[in-house]
Amino acid sequence: MPRRPVLISCSWISVLLRRLQCWEVLNPESYSPVPCPNALHQILRPSLPATSEPHPFGFRLTMITFSLAALLTAFLLPSPANCESVRQLTFDLAIDWWPTWSPDGLSIVFVSSRSEGSNIWRMPAAGESLSAAVRLSNHPSSNWDPSISPDGLYVAFVSNRTAGDREIWRMTSEGDSATRLTDLRGLDLQPAWSPDGSEILFVSDRGENFDLWIMGPDGGNATSLTFHPSADYHPAWSPDGSMIAFMSTRSGNPDVWMMPSHGPEEDAVQLTSDPADDLSPSWSPDGTMIAFASKRTGKLDVWIMDARGEAFGLARVTTHSSDDCQPRWSPDGEKIVFSSMRTGNWDVWVAAELPTRVSETSWGSIKRVFGPKDKEK
Repeated sequence: MPRRPVLISCSWISVLLRRLQCWEVLNPESYSPVPCPNALHQILRPSLPATSEPHPFGFRLTMITFSLAALLTAFLLPSPANCESVRQLTFDLAIDWWPTWSPDGLSIVFVSSRSEGSNIWRMPAAGESLSAAVRLSNHPSSNWDPSISPDGLYVAFVSNRTAGDREIWRMTSEGDSATRLTDLRGLDLQPAWSPDGSEILFVSDRGENFDLWIMGPDGGNATSLTFHPSADYHPAWSPDGSMIAFMSTRSGNPDVWMMPSHGPEEDAVQLTSDPADDLSPSWSPDGTMIAFASKRTGKLDVWIMDARGEAFGLARVTTHSSDDCQPRWSPDGEKIVFSSMRTGNWDVWVAAELPTRVSETSWGSIKRVFGPKDKEK
């Protein structure tokens, strides 16, 4: 059966809930269950007793009556793909967003307004509750769009510290020796290091539109990759460096596209075609899937699709009523860090228990998501 997140793991009840792919988060103050929103929730309905002994770990156990039909359903029905397993990583009242992983997966670099201006910070991958976040950039201007070199030694980022002009800069991973890489007319944004560290992708409007450009790690030999009259944003390298996923409006709507990393642009293919906005692609480390943010439910959520396009498989990762965006896959492929407004403030969150692949097979209106222990059928 698919492997799923379990939020209550203190009794045999959790095993059955795990099989049902739907869990209850018990609020120890109000004893009110918060259900995972899916159709299977009606099969298992816990009744909370008026009095119950406190669980030694702070939970209160519930008495749940299972029918034979419910048990059979729990083990036989396929799992829905809309249950979350997420955790908050930042808790500051300031805006925290644009997270990205260090190559070793031990830390997360993100942008925060908690200091003067907007600066780049680093925290442990487990979150700032484990250890205080450390400020890397130290300038009263705005600094954002961090991208860490594959050897972990440098951070490329965008800053308007020079006469308000938005250019790409580079500093060490400890925040030292900030060096300006671009110095041309127009806006230079969204740097992305190549997997081998030899090149940096970025977005620039130094031509007639926002296009994808590529340059050396020292800022030299800048060359345009796209020339389309529409806007191209959010470039992301495939793990082997052969392809680039990016957001483009060339279809008349913000969608995710893919092209060879050094062209030609004529070989670009459209990966998503939903009428809603699809943004910020991020490749899985094995190159088989792409995470992205989409408004196809009326607000921003994190989704995963087959790297060949959404027609080959699609799964929704976050289901909260607030916006979730800017997904970035962890180096081990097991988590996705993202920005969320679910607390009423932009914070950094992480989603775990991700599918290892997505399937075209659907159960009703729910896309089937397969876990790492599933076998091909």
